[in-house]
Formats: sequence, C-alpha cells, structure tokens
Amino acid sequence: MNPIKLQLANFMSYKNPQILDFSRFEIGCLTGTNGVGKSSILEAITWALWGRARGEKMSDEIIHQGEQGMWVEVVLQLEDKYFRVLRKRERKGKSGKTTLYFGISKDLKGLWQNITEEEIAKTQKKIEDNLHLTYEIFTNSAYLRQGHADEFTVKTPTERKQILSDILGLDIFAKLEEKAKEKNKEISEKENEISFQIASWQKEIAENENLENAFNKMQLEKNKIEKELDKIEAQLDKSRKEISHLDNLRDKLSTARENFRQLNDKLKDKLQEKKDLKSEELKVKLILKNREKILDKFREYEKQILDEQKLNEKFLKSQPFKEQLIKMIVYRDKLKDEIWKISGISICPTCKRPLPEKDARSVIIHLEEDFKNKFGRQIIDINNKLKVINYNSVRHQSLKKNIAASQNMVQEKNKLDLAENNLKHLQNRIEQIKKEISQAFSNRNEISIEGSNLAKILEKSKTKVSDFQILEEKVKTKRIDFNNLIIQYGAAGEKLAQIKNLKEKIKQYEVELKQLNQQKTIFDKLTELFSKKGVPSLIIEKTLPALEEEANIILSRVSSGNMKVAFKMERPKKNGNEIIDTLDIIIFDALGSRPYELFSGGEAFRINFAIRVALSKFLAQKAKAKVKFLVIDEGFGNLDTAGLQDIILAINSVKTDFDKILVITHLEELKNAFESQILVTKDEEGSHITMVD
Repeated sequence: MNPIKLQLANFMSYKNPQILDFSRFEIGCLTGTNGVGKSSILEAITWALWGRARGEKMSDEIIHQGEQGMWVEVVLQLEDKYFRVLRKRERKGKSGKTTLYFGISKDLKGLWQNITEEEIAKTQKKIEDNLHLTYEIFTNSAYLRQGHADEFTVKTPTERKQILSDILGLDIFAKLEEKAKEKNKEISEKENEISFQIASWQKEIAENENLENAFNKMQLEKNKIEKELDKIEAQLDKSRKEISHLDNLRDKLSTARENFRQLNDKLKDKLQEKKDLKSEELKVKLILKNREKILDKFREYEKQILDEQKLNEKFLKSQPFKEQLIKMIVYRDKLKDEIWKISGISICPTCKRPLPEKDARSVIIHLEEDFKNKFGRQIIDINNKLKVINYNSVRHQSLKKNIAASQNMVQEKNKLDLAENNLKHLQNRIEQIKKEISQAFSNRNEISIEGSNLAKILEKSKTKVSDFQILEEKVKTKRIDFNNLIIQYGAAGEKLAQIKNLKEKIKQYEVELKQLNQQKTIFDKLTELFSKKGVPSLIIEKTLPALEEEANIILSRVSSGNMKVAFKMERPKKNGNEIIDTLDIIIFDALGSRPYELFSGGEAFRINFAIRVALSKFLAQKAKAKVKFLVIDEGFGNLDTAGLQDIILAINSVKTDFDKILVITHLEELKNAFESQILVTKDEEGSHITMVD
C-alpha cells in the first residue's frame, strides 16, 4: 500500500481544505513547532481508512471547533489498482451522521468505480479486505505513532505472536482451525446421533428377541385355520348353491302366488267384462227386435226421397214453360185491359178522331184475333208439354212434408246398422272372453298346483337354511379369528423385516461410525495443525530469523554495533520441568544478555526503533498488504547527536524498501537531513500544509 494523495477539511486543527501530495517525495520530513497539527495528518489517514484517530473510534470530538462537519479523502495505490476512500462526518441530530465512500480505478485518469456498500460496516470490511490491512497491523508496524514506538515490544508474548500472525496473514489458519473444529463438532454430533440410534435399534432388537418363534407359531396356526376355513367354505359353497336353489324356488313360489293373484284379478275382470258384454248384447237385441219395422219405414222413407227427387226434376223441367205462360198471361191481361178501355171510349187513341161503336167492336175483334194468332199455338204447345211432364205440385209438397217428418229415420237406420255391427262384435268378444276365462281357470289351477308343490318343497328345506346359517356364522367367527391372526402375523412379519433392516442399518452405521472416527482423527490433527501452536507457530518460527536479522542490521546502525536482538519462542517454566511457548525479546550488549523489559531511555528507543522498522520492512515485503509506507512520528529528544546521526543513517538505509517514508519531527538537526520537507503551520484559520522544495 502506497499513499498518493491526502485531502482534508475541518479535521482537528485543519479548517480550510488542505492537500498533501505524496507523489512529490520519497522521504519527507514533516516539520513544524509542537501543537501545529503534524501528527493530525496521520490521524486523518487512519480516520479515513478505519474511522479511528488517536487510537480510538472518534467522530464529533475531532471536528474542527465551531464547524458542523468534516471530511478526509485518501487516494492509495496497491500494486496495479488505485483506491479512493472518502469519509465524512456531520453534526446532525443527537447521534450525527457519517458517510463513507469507497472507489476503485485502474489508473488515476479514468473515472472511479463506486464499490460502496449500503451499510458503513460492510463498506469498512470491504476496505480492509481490499487493502489486506487493519488498523492494528498498521499501527504496530508501519506507523511509529508518537509515544507508541514500543507498541510491539511492550505487548505480551501472545500479543506479539498475534501481531506477527496478522502481518503474515495467518488469520486464514484461525479460520481453518475454526472450520476444522466445526467439522469435528459436526462429526461428534453425528457420532453421538449414530451411536444413540444404534443403541436405540439394539434395544428394539433385544425387545423383539422372541418375535421369530412367535412368528413361526402364528404361521402354523394360520395354515391350520386356512385349512379349516377351506373345508367349511367348501361346505358353505354347497349349502349356498342349495340355498340359492331354494331362493329360486321361493322366487318361483312368490311369482306363482303373484301370478295366481293376477289371474284371479284378471278372471274377475273377464267375468265382469262378460257380464257387461251380455248386458250390452241384450240392449242391442232389443234394438234389433224392431228391425223389420224400422227397415220398412226406412225403405218407405227412401222411396219418398226418390219420388221427391223425380218431382223436383219435373218441377225444374216445367219451370221454363210456366214462366212463358206467365208472360203470355201477363200480355193477355194487358190486352184485356186495352180492350176494356176501347169499349168504353169514343175517340181513337191513335188518330184522335171520333170512334163509332161499330169500329170499336171491330178493333176489339182484331186485337183478340191478333192475340190468338200470335200466342194461341204456343199456349197449346206449352200445355201439351206440361201434360207430358206431368208435375204434381200437391204431391210434391206432400212428399216434402213427409220427408221432413221422417228425418230421424236416417238416425234410426244408422243405429240399426251400428247395433248389427255391435252385435257381431259383442258376440265375437263374448266367445273370446269365454275362451280366456276358460284358459284363466286352467292357468290358475296349474299355478295353484305348482305353488302347492313349491311350498311343500320349501317346507321340507327349512333345516337346510338353518344349517346354512350355522355354517355361515361358523365361517364368520373363523374368518374374524383368521383376520386377527393375519393382522398379528402381518405385523410380526413387518416387525421381523424391520428388525432385519435395523440389523443391516446397524452394520451400515457401524461402518459409517468407523469412517467418522477416522475423519475425526484427521480433523483433530488438522485442528492441532491450524492452531496457534501448529502451522502458524512454525511459520512465525521460520519467519523470526529474517525479522531478527533485519532488526539487528538496523539496531547495529543505531547503536554503533553495541547491541543485538534475539527472539526466543520457547523458555522453561519456573519449575524447570516443562517448556512453554513464548515470544520473548532478548537483548545482547557489552554486559551480556538481558530481557528487553530491563532497558529504558535511549537504549530502549533504539531497540524499539529497530524492531518497528524491521516490522515495517517485513510488512512491505512479506504481507499481503505490501505496505511500502513508513511513518516515524516519534520524539528523538532523548538521543544525543551521535544517536540522531545513527537514526538518520538507519532511515536512509531502508529507503529502498519503501515507496514513501514520512518522518515527523520538530528537531532542527533532522529538518535538513532528508530530501523533502513538508511544513505545517497554524494561525487563526487553522493548520496549513506547505511543501518546501
């Protein structure tokens, strides 16, 4: 990890936006008088990346006094990727508001890809996962915080091991150990579950130890009852057939009785019908008794009809002649009127001259002669024709009256015809009824005989029905016993199959249990290997010589070759009988070897400096984070001039191992010792950052 740029505003002593461009130097000396905000620059970086400043999780208390919010932006490079982290804090409400942005880019020219999560905690985890760096690792290695140079050396041996483990990324083994333990727990639970199940099955098998003997006895009893049932059911089948035959006979008897009843009813109906027909026949015969009289009257009626028709024809023929006669009579009467008039007048009606009586008489004679000449012959012819026609109107009117009076003769004749037809039909039907009655009597007698015979047979067969019912009850009882036995037999069979299956399952489970034991042994070993005393301890043990060598190179430079450090991972217990794991720091000097805890002042500072710089180099070279950024924010006031020179030489000697080294100091002796200076000043507008080229 290598910082590229830092921007901040309203953070601690910094009010107005300030920028620190890390790309302008490799080794920089951050200078300024005490209290101007030099250390705050590093606190801004840790707050942006981890939300922590001065070692604590801080928020509102580090906002510049009088302001409502602050923000810090850090741009970092890790291998071929660039990351941008922007954290803001505002005084809002009771708890305030924090926002966190996380972006990634392949270069600094393009746009940032926003990879911020919805929740700050998730975004924070993503930052640490991408940078492979936690606050603890950073502050225990690459960041020599003021007053905390001994951050690593004053830790307990266990804590020192944990720091080294974190730097080396050995937390993976802790996760693997946890997974191995979880797997072991799962296996143990599975073993317990299987063992419990096996014990439960074995108990069930033991409880059913005598089941097979009982099953065999039930099988013998089952076979015995089956044979008995077969025998009884054979008898029952025979009886059933007989009963079925009897049922058929009963049905026949019932049918015969029903037929007998129906025949009786039918016979009654036929006898009644015969009686009714006889009565009807008598009525018809009474009608036919006056047959000849009615026929004579009807024949007379028919003759009158014919005579009337003939007279009607004569009437129709005589009508034209009568009409002519009527016309002639009308003409004659008119002529008579004229003659009468002439005989009584004296003036000719034609010429208007006086008419003598003699002339009048002559005129009358002339008119009469003229009438005779004109119509006389016609009248004679018409009268002759009428005589030939011989129409008698009196006779005609008399016939009409007689015919009208005899209109009922048609009905009487129809009644007579109908009676004659009915008589034939009645006589035929009476003969048929007689035959049907005779047949019905015959059928009734046959049915009566058949019913009597069937009743006798059924009476004799009553014992068969009783025997059948007894057999049926016996079969029913046996069948119930058999069914109960079958249920018990089936249940026992199923239970035996279950027991057999349980025995097979026990074998399978025992094999599985053996496999689980083998797996448990493996995971026990893996748990031990992944534990702090396992592979991580071996890795640390293999790593310590390199760390020790690097620390000794730096310690030799800052102590003029008078001091040497050694890391011990084992030491005997006080009782001397056992060896315990540890991570002790032993210092060798002119007086011999002593634990680190016995050193103080300038000597302790040199030791702390050497080990911390070695850890920083180690973090830059070995860890996933590749932190090639070293910050030394430590007071050098307890070192003399020679000691300060040794520190300067030591810092310059490791500059090739880091992309950026930032030394924070207010000492004049160190200001000009490095290639670049960053001056921090403070006024009423807050702190300011200035690059001094």
